[in-house]
Amino acid sequence: RLPLVIFHSSFVILLALALSYGTYLSLSNLYFNPAYFRDDYRGIEQYLESIERPADAVILISPNQAEAFGYYHRSGAPLYPLPHTRPLDTAETTAALEEIAKTHERIFVLFWGDEQADPEHLVEDWLNTHTYKARDQWYGQVRLAIYGVEAAAGRTSPVGARFGEHVTLTEYRITSTTLFPDDTLQLALFWQTDAPLAERYKVFVHLYADPAQPPVAQQDGEPGGGLVITTIWKPGESIEDRHGVLIPRDLPAGEYRLMVGLYNLVDGARLPVTLDNTDVGDRLDLGVVTIR
Repeated sequence: RLPLVIFHSSFVILLALALSYGTYLSLSNLYFNPAYFRDDYRGIEQYLESIERPADAVILISPNQAEAFGYYHRSGAPLYPLPHTRPLDTAETTAALEEIAKTHERIFVLFWGDEQADPEHLVEDWLNTHTYKARDQWYGQVRLAIYGVEAAAGRTSPVGARFGEHVTLTEYRITSTTLFPDDTLQLALFWQTDAPLAERYKVFVHLYADPAQPPVAQQDGEPGGGLVITTIWKPGESIEDRHGVLIPRDLPAGEYRLMVGLYNLVDGARLPVTLDNTDVGDRLDLGVVTIR
């Protein structure tokens, strides 16, 4: 009997260890493996409700999202599933996007399954070209992007500032320098390189109450909403690069400095900036933005 008892005890210990290890793997996958992340539609809806405005709209890039997200959706923003057909109808989808942009000030897009629904990224490319991306964040395997619809044509100003050895900011356009909390600052940057670029750079657009302190609002992202990365720029080509910055709801009224720059995607090192052959640091001051 003694060997049987020892065998039974050993089996119980091994079983407990196996169960513990299985639990460890499950928890590890749940918290650290992106393949096991759950789609946080509840979290997305909570965020949308926290910044809700009457003229918001939500685009869903998958027919199945209407049920999944609709279960949690309580804000007044209408839902627009796109595209309507597979394969995607370019003319019909473009017309739908134009109509949405005519009647809304901000567009929230839930990207999921877009490689199947929109393999050519028509929806995202159209939005990057015609609106201003202000946020891009993952909630599990769903990516939430926020776009500000262009409020006005704005004024284009020449710059001629040099970033690093090859990149020049030739001009920029801002739709308005007077904004209110919850508005989207809309900035278009026009870049040009005189040589092929081997490195990928991110653009940062920062708003400062004090340039010596952290920014009060910002938007960082690769050019063209991430679809026109610097390594595909052609020498001499003008790159229009739109950025939106969400103005926080609790930001005090006052004057703020708007600054932009480029940094390496790998190590975060910023490119030095020169203007009129003068070193101005690692960011360019584009002037004052007034918050009412």
